[in-house]
Parts: sequence; structure tokens; C-alpha cells
Amino acid sequence: MSIGKNIKTFRKEKKLTQVELAKKANMSRSYLADVEGDRYNPSLDTLSDIAEALGVSTADLLHGRESFGKFIRLEREMAGLSLEEVCRRTGINETQLSRIENEDTTSHYFDVKTMKKLAEVLNVSYVQLYEATGALIDLTEQEKKEFFESLYKEDYINEQVLFTLNLFDFTDGKNKELLAEFINTLSELIVKSKKKFTFSINLEKPENYQQLKNNLIDHNDIDFKSSVIEALSNLALQHKITEKINPLPFKTEREFIHDAKIDLADKDLVKKYPTISVDGRPLSEKELRKIIGLIRMDRELEEE
Repeated sequence: MSIGKNIKTFRKEKKLTQVELAKKANMSRSYLADVEGDRYNPSLDTLSDIAEALGVSTADLLHGRESFGKFIRLEREMAGLSLEEVCRRTGINETQLSRIENEDTTSHYFDVKTMKKLAEVLNVSYVQLYEATGALIDLTEQEKKEFFESLYKEDYINEQVLFTLNLFDFTDGKNKELLAEFINTLSELIVKSKKKFTFSINLEKPENYQQLKNNLIDHNDIDFKSSVIEALSNLALQHKITEKINPLPFKTEREFIHDAKIDLADKDLVKKYPTISVDGRPLSEKELRKIIGLIRMDRELEEE
């Protein structure tokens, strides 16, 4: 697009009138209108004033914002990935992604799950990927913040689901009693919540247990998943299943902590209670910090 059209696009994104932008950039509205209409070529100083008023760079005004397709292609190439590899790892249709990269279509929105996979495969943040789509243009900064916090919170819950389910192992077929309690606990939660959720009771087969994990991760009700975490964690405690320690991945945990303002590294609390024991074993500093984080997570969910 031309410089004038780029300025107009950014102005509309910022929800500014020509009068408002002209005032912020210290110029007349009529002059700005002529610039947007490509009737005048602004000087670099004028471009700099307009860019500052819009909160963008001069390069953005000169070249326009990078399209979603171009963003994906550049990040994919920087990561050394082929189009086929990205599609295989994300489940995106190859023809669809190719058309997006070549800007042959305006339909380039994926569901949240696919966007998460794409961000992970390209090794970019959610924020970068969603901003590149242009889908957040009409949102206020507060609405953007709430949107991304909800994504990070869902990630955190899903990590807890996997951590909890990984405590149990029914593949050896020995602990029939625990398996029965596990199935009953989960079934009661489903009935109580009135959620549509099914799973195979033959959880001794690894593929069925993996499918249960996948179905829970894909479920879109955070409250239901939180109930599953709590109930199955209690079941694990009752059966003294404490040997398997699998802390949350640092990257996801740090992302969630940063955006949801949860501080797991509360050294004062850790130092104040260094002698807490579970099953006769003192909790490590890492375990104490995790407990502190889970408590704060529960409080945040209760406040909503």
C-alpha cells in the first residue's frame, strides 16, 4: 500500500479521527487528509511526527505492517522448517497454509488450539502470532490483556491435568481396586457437572489412557478440569502415590506467572516454613514454591 493508505490504516486501528491525529501530530487536518489521499508526499520529519502520534515506527508507515502470511513464512524459514513440516506438526491443511503465506486468501484465522500449536512450532509467542493476524485491532489494551491471560491460564490448567494423570499407571493390570476408584471418581464428576464427556473404562490399555488425557486437554471447561485435578489428586494422596514428581515446564509456568501476576518464587514464605513434611519427607524448596503457586491459582479462579 501507499504511505497515505498506511497512515489511514494505522489511524483507523487506533480509532482516531483525522482531526485527532492532526492535533497529536501538530499539523492541519486538511494537510493530513491530503497526505492520506496521496496528494502530498510528506517529508521524513512529518512522517516521524505522524509515526510518533500513532505509536508506530516510520518504517511501518513507509512499508506497512507485515501481513499474517508473510509473518508465518518468514518465521517458518528462519526456523528452517518446510511448509509440509509445519502442516504435519500443526494439523493445518497444506493448501490452506500455502494460500495464507502467498496472501491468496483473506480467510486466515485458526481456532485457539491450532494457533497455540502454530506458535509453538514456529517458536514465537501467542502475542506475536495473534497480533500478526490483525484480529486484535479493535480490542482495547485491557481486553487484549484479559484475552491473553485466559490463554495462559488454560495452558496452566492443562499442564496440571497432565501432571495429575501422569501420577497413575494402570498398564501392568495389577491395581484393579485403584483403577475402579479412578473410574468411579471421574464418572461421578462427569455426572455432577452434567458435562458431555466420555472415556473408555479399559484404561489398562495405554492408547485408551492417552485418549483420556487428550480428551481432557481438549475440553473447554476450566472449572470441570479443575475439579478433575482436585479429585484425582486427592485419590493419589489416599493411595500414597507421591514418588512421581514432574514439575511444570519452566517456559509455560513463567509465561503464566508473568501475565497472571503469580509469583512462585516467594522466598520469604519458603524460608518461613522450611519444615513442612508429607509422608515423612520434608518438602523441597521447589515443592513449597509450587504449593504457593497452586494456592494463588485457586484464589484467582475463585475470584472470577
